[in-house]
Amino acid sequence: MSKTCEHCGTELLADDIFCPECGKGQSDIPENATALSMRKGSLILPRNRLSLLSVILILSGAISLLFYCLLSLLNFDLSLFVVGNLTVIGAIFWFVARFTGMRLKIPILLWGCATVIRMFAYISSVNWYFENEYLFYGVYYSVFILINIAVVLFAFLYSIHLIRRTAALIIIGVFILAITSVYLFNNITANHGFSAFFELIYILTFLPGIFLSILSAKVKPSSQIK
Repeated sequence: MSKTCEHCGTELLADDIFCPECGKGQSDIPENATALSMRKGSLILPRNRLSLLSVILILSGAISLLFYCLLSLLNFDLSLFVVGNLTVIGAIFWFVARFTGMRLKIPILLWGCATVIRMFAYISSVNWYFENEYLFYGVYYSVFILINIAVVLFAFLYSIHLIRRTAALIIIGVFILAITSVYLFNNITANHGFSAFFELIYILTFLPGIFLSILSAKVKPSSQIK
């Protein structure tokens, strides 16, 4: 049974003692709860339609990325193969988390590792652009790399309850929109052949699924320190 925050009206889980939105405690705080225990929380996915849609999109996007990365093996790009496998494993954990109440910290970490590895592939391109005085493209891809790492960082910080929900949604939403736009631009302008189809599905499903997952997630505080 759900309830709402006494101070801001945000919808809470039945056993929430600490509002993830305004940061204030509720009147039904157990006597053995401390300020520290109120601030400790786990980000979980409730069993609703929005969270189900989010994990379906994430899993679909991850599988599409894996096919894209498998095709990249024809060019002997093993790093993308690792990225594809890590992304799929993370998506499976995301799917399991939706049905078991497992914390989202683990799938977010797996997604983060895959993102960092993929961004390393862009670093050589950035160096080449700067060395050949293509300043615009060098800065363009440098910012792209930083935004990719930042969106994972903010998602992880929210998963361990270090930033508030509204701030996380705004920052992550803006960053994901920027990343999706860049991927779409690259996909449309570059000639990647058949692999572009799988990358396009990944672009249109995975990151929007991540945002919907963050949007639907709830912070479930610990009732006491263990």
